[in-house]
Amino acid sequence: MKRVIMLLILGTVFAGFWAATAFAAALEPGATYTVEVYPITSSGSLGSRSSSDQAVADAAGKLTFQFTNLPNFPTYNFLLIRIKDGTGTIVRQAIAPAPPEARKPLSASRPLRSARRVRCSRPWPMPEATTR
Repeated sequence: MKRVIMLLILGTVFAGFWAATAFAAALEPGATYTVEVYPITSSGSLGSRSSSDQAVADAAGKLTFQFTNLPNFPTYNFLLIRIKDGTGTIVRQAIAPAPPEARKPLSASRPLRSARRVRCSRPWPMPEATTR
């Protein structure tokens, strides 16, 4: 009996882990989606929507969009990007670093994954290794 319970617990843990790390499916081809951008302040609070655009998913379920005049780095640290379907339901969202003042356009040509899957590169150069 203990062995059966242990196997059930182990199976539940693995199923939960798989569900939490599964890749997001592609968006529905031909469907219209709304892409919205919200600034995130250094204190972590969400600002009001700064940009919005509508895009149609291609045959592979990918969106192509581009924004200009985005909130930039000195004022905001991050941007929240939300993709909503025709009913207003959030189907994807991700967090990206706010661009510096010189680089304002934001575009994407692949589906955004959930926030826990977005990887941000460091905005500063890595120090060179020293050898002795």
